[in-house]
Amino acid sequence: MDQYRFDRHPAPKTAKGGVPEPLLGFPGGALVHLAGSQSEVMMTTRLAGAATQFLPFNRGNAGGAGNAPNPAGFATAYLW
Repeated sequence: MDQYRFDRHPAPKTAKGGVPEPLLGFPGGALVHLAGSQSEVMMTTRLAGAATQFLPFNRGNAGGAGNAPNPAGFATAYLW
């Protein structure tokens, strides 16, 4: 999440003529940005530099937050 907040420029790319490319433009557009670790996945639909806010994209763990342990690998294996 810190890479999205501090290392990526939040302004959209500009096409020829200085017109901003739409979020879903081909090629290279994105509907959602995902940030994942071995245990949790977070998502955002709007990059705003340090003000970027993320929401959880987890499956839950016994009615709670996060992801259940996965004996066959990472708790976020569902994402792949």
